[in-house]
Amino acid sequence: QLRRPEKDPEKDVSSYTRVFGMSGSPDPKGAFVLRSLSAGKYQFEPLFHARYWYLQSLVMGKTDAAANWTTVKFGEHLTNLTITLAEGAASIRGKLESGEPPPGTVLYLVPSEHDKAGDVLRFFVTEIGPDGTFALNNLPPGRYWALAQTNSDAQIATITKLRQPEAATARTKLRKTAEAKKTEIELKPCQNLADYQLK
Repeated sequence: QLRRPEKDPEKDVSSYTRVFGMSGSPDPKGAFVLRSLSAGKYQFEPLFHARYWYLQSLVMGKTDAAANWTTVKFGEHLTNLTITLAEGAASIRGKLESGEPPPGTVLYLVPSEHDKAGDVLRFFVTEIGPDGTFALNNLPPGRYWALAQTNSDAQIATITKLRQPEAATARTKLRKTAEAKKTEIELKPCQNLADYQLK
């Protein structure tokens, strides 16, 4: 499905587009069509339910469509979007060692590998429950810094906001903060890490 910047006026999006044009399903060969889009900026949000899949890349031609808005002009037809899903996703379930966290506490996973530092699809966030438990699924295998924060920046409080182009500076700051804490997690392909204790 597609999403637009939050500040885009709702009047610019027709009711038909909101209901019928903002999502589409692939055929058996993986091809899909999104129709009747209004002119404007969009980001793509693949939705899938396979446990061991993860979103590897979103590319529009030579542009990283995961890290940038894609602009659609009036009457334009875009035909070079490639969404790549890969097998080998990991998952993690755990609990804070400190027990019950303050309300609004979230867990971030950010890439610790230098060559992945700019890959927005390696940034994750999830709420930590009142009992201190948390869970993340469909994670690309690799190394991550884990960071629990309370009263986190609203700009990066959800995975949608965390991955938006406007959050690039906040992501860099977040990664530096997580690196300083040095709580690293390495996830192997298809690994289900359970009962993880986060300091």
